[in-house]
Amino acid sequence: MRCLGSLIVLLCVSGCMDQDPFNLSQRKVDGPYFLERFENGNFYLQKTGISQGGGCIEGIVEEIGWTNGFIFAKRYAMFRGDPDGWMIVDVRNQSIRGPLSEAEFRKEYPRVQTMSPKEAWGKL
Repeated sequence: MRCLGSLIVLLCVSGCMDQDPFNLSQRKVDGPYFLERFENGNFYLQKTGISQGGGCIEGIVEEIGWTNGFIFAKRYAMFRGDPDGWMIVDVRNQSIRGPLSEAEFRKEYPRVQTMSPKEAWGKL
């Protein structure tokens, strides 16, 4: 009987714990920024120490790239009243600019290589 009671308590307590205690759903991109993968297949750009729905770019990552202290993430905005587009993260200053349209982004950053978040996941 004690064993059964202990098992029930253990199951209840484990349900209250963090479901990813070893951060297996996260990959560091640069500085305090990391890509997080959710069970539904969506990816979010998060910042260490800040937890908000939609991540630090307030949207689902559709494409991502990084170089020379910048992260470039194309977002699908969480709030449909907000525009979709490219968010530019300055890692050093920890600031975010955007969204930029596809044309604006490609004109301003013509050499930036981007990829799907799933492909980036394998490289991080």
